[in-house]
Formats: sequence, C-alpha cells, structure tokens
Amino acid sequence: MVKADAYGHGLVPLARTFEENNAVCGYGVATLGEALELRNLGRAKKEIIVFSDSGTWNEARAQAFLAHRLTPVLSSLHSMLAFVSCATKMPFEVEVTTGMNRSGIQIEDLLGLKLVPKGIFTHLAESDRPDSRLSRKQMKGIQKILELRDERFKEARIHWGNSGSVFAASSWDLTKSDLVRPGISLYGISPAPPEKSSLRPVMQFEAQVMQCEKVACGESVGYAGLYRVKMKNGEWIVTLGAGYADGVPRLLSGCGWVAQGKQRLPIVGRVSMDVTNAAPKKPLKVGSFVEIWGRSRPAWEVASQVGTIPYELLTGVSGRVQRIYE
Repeated sequence: MVKADAYGHGLVPLARTFEENNAVCGYGVATLGEALELRNLGRAKKEIIVFSDSGTWNEARAQAFLAHRLTPVLSSLHSMLAFVSCATKMPFEVEVTTGMNRSGIQIEDLLGLKLVPKGIFTHLAESDRPDSRLSRKQMKGIQKILELRDERFKEARIHWGNSGSVFAASSWDLTKSDLVRPGISLYGISPAPPEKSSLRPVMQFEAQVMQCEKVACGESVGYAGLYRVKMKNGEWIVTLGAGYADGVPRLLSGCGWVAQGKQRLPIVGRVSMDVTNAAPKKPLKVGSFVEIWGRSRPAWEVASQVGTIPYELLTGVSGRVQRIYE
C-alpha cells in the first residue's frame, strides 16, 4: 500500500524501489489523483488499485481509469449501478464487508453481480487480534467468500491480508489468499505496539538545531510563557527548525522529548508552527540534528504519548519537509 504519499515517505521515490522488487505485484492507492501521480511521475508499470470508491461514475472518469490502466474498487450497490452504465469492459474489484461495516457490500449482494470482478476483498478490523469475537466473525465471512468464488467467480482473486494479519498469517489462513496488502509494516513500523519488533523504521524524522543559547533563570520560553527557566545558573535552550506545520505534534509541548544519540532533550514551551524548543544539558552545535522519531525514538512511543497512532504521525509529516533517500 502506497496511499497517502507512501505513508508520508514519498510516493514517487519509493515507487521506483518497489518497481524493481519482483515480489511486488501492484500498488494500492486511495484516490485517482494518487494513481495518476504514481503512473505518470512514478512511472509505475505494475497494476494500480484505487481503493477509495467515490461512488461517482461517468464517461470522463471511466476514460481516465482505462487510459492509465487503473483498477477501480466498487464498495456499494449505488456505485456498481453507475459503473455498469459506463465502464462494463473495465476490470474492477469489489469490496465486501465481513463485519467492519465501514464500507463494502454484503456477501449476499455478490449473488446479484452480473459481471465477474477481477478481485473480491475485505478489510480486517482487528487484524492484530485474530482470536477476538469480531475477527472470528470476519474469518467466517471470508470462508463464505472463498466458497462463493469457487461456485461463481472462479477467475476472481480473493484477498484480506493487511500488515497485522501478516504477523499472524496462520490464524488468518493467508495461504488461501491470492495476495496481501501490507501497509505500515512496509515502512518498518509494527501495526500494533510490540514489546520488541524486528522491523527497522524507514523514516528518520529529524530537525536541525538553528540556535543554542543560555537563557537566564526566571526567563520564559515560547508562546504564553508556558516554560520558565528554574536553574539558578540558567539553561541551554535550543531552537529546532521543525514545528507542527512540519508534523511535530503540538501535544508534545512541555512533555515530550527529542534525541541526539543517547541524550534525551526535553521539549520545553509550546511547539510552534515552525520551531520547537528543547533543553539539553550541554550546548548543541548549531547545524547538528536531533531526532523527533525514528530509531532512537520509536514512532509508537511518540504516538502513545500524544494519544494517537504512528499512521497519523507518518502521514502528518508535511510536504515542506525535505526527504533524503539513502
């Protein structure tokens, strides 16, 4: 899955890497715009599935999908009727809900399909908990889809595996799936907070030290004077060139920390739009870098501190942040 700018990592540069990997049979994106960027700028030659169904089909949209060899996903009966009216010769996939109920048609609605889909798939709501009540319900639904494929849609591929299910492949019976759709795990982040993980994060989100000054006791730092220097001899305060407009969560204000090697630097004052302040024990060299998250500061740890998940952190890194690929 390379939607949302490859989870914030950069769609076009990563597509070139995926194109060279024979294990990659295609790409999953959310929108037509992402698909066109991947096909044109990323020069992707493999299949591209557009997973988010707009529900709107007309000749212009159909022609765009045909011209760029894109596979649409149909997630509702309304969209199927609109699709059939203008794009019956185009291969498509059907999303079926097996219990998540976010989108997708019911399994029984497959019986009314007059066209044979290229693929039939479902989304897992609790892939990291294969023994949960909902997961067991979804697995029963998946078995029904497999049986229906054998009866009516023998040419259709079936898939349901995401990152979480890959780490519990036997529980999710992935040997019966025709493909898997790994997302965040492709980028070295576990889909659930593990005690230990063998994955190595691809993203190293860093900020450069723009200034390092000694601030006197009693002086405040940042908007609203949220932080006040208490040390009698003053404190070193660094200004980092990244703020919430770059993807640093504002909720880290006054409670988070950044890392430089083994040194932890507490964030002081409010995270601003363009800068963040931190207080090192020793002065840092202007021009050096600190890590917001990455290998020293796990994204799951940062996400847990601000009440979110790494998915939001990664996709929240803005376009103005320079990406360097090694």
